[in-house]
Amino acid sequence: MIRRLLNGALLLTLVIAPLLPAFNTPSRTPVAHAVEYTPLNNNRPKDFAIIRQGATWHVFAIYCDLTVGCDSLRRGLMHLTSTDLTHWTEVGYVLPPDNGSSWDSYDIWAPSIVERDGTYYMYYTGVQKNGSNTLVQKIGLATSTDLYTWTKSGSNPVVDCSTFTWGVYYNTADSGDGAACRDANVTWDPNEHQWVMSLSTRRTGSTPANIMTIALATSENLTSWRQYNYIAATDDFTSESSHIFTH
Repeated sequence: MIRRLLNGALLLTLVIAPLLPAFNTPSRTPVAHAVEYTPLNNNRPKDFAIIRQGATWHVFAIYCDLTVGCDSLRRGLMHLTSTDLTHWTEVGYVLPPDNGSSWDSYDIWAPSIVERDGTYYMYYTGVQKNGSNTLVQKIGLATSTDLYTWTKSGSNPVVDCSTFTWGVYYNTADSGDGAACRDANVTWDPNEHQWVMSLSTRRTGSTPANIMTIALATSENLTSWRQYNYIAATDDFTSESSHIFTH
């Protein structure tokens, strides 16, 4: 799968903004049931992961307080549950930023969850604000057996984009734009018998302010990850929040 992905044979969905023009969506037959999310307590989800356990759907999300703006409270990820995808209950925050000056001490972003043998693996972006006000980002891992209690991995961070041989990591920039290494999404590659992570970062020759690319990392065990390559077709855009599907 991963080779076909690099050759453009798989479906890769991602946010490319703001360089694509608006377009009109063709008319379609209405679906039988449309789902809307009404903000709870003046909050709405932003980047999120969703997974089903039994009859219950679980969402973990950056939670935006509509009264003060998004990404300003740095509370961790809100856990919400629903049995019908329409009515949601706030369970509470998980994975708050660490205290002090650790690699995920400033904020927690953009979760992705997979399940294997009864254990749930949540990948998230940990953010540290350094002395230059740069938002230094790396990918961390937390695990759970019930989706309610999470334990951060002792091997965190599990992906550090500063080690990518083709990458550029602007951890000394003073723009505040950040050393980009975020928006992980993990899926199983049945052809290569390995897990594949797509994530957003920058490569050599890109512009710090707005040009990003989608990188790939691989793993056999969901805990140890190695760089693979970047997807050239995603270059020259602000490429974020990628998801990979076979079709």
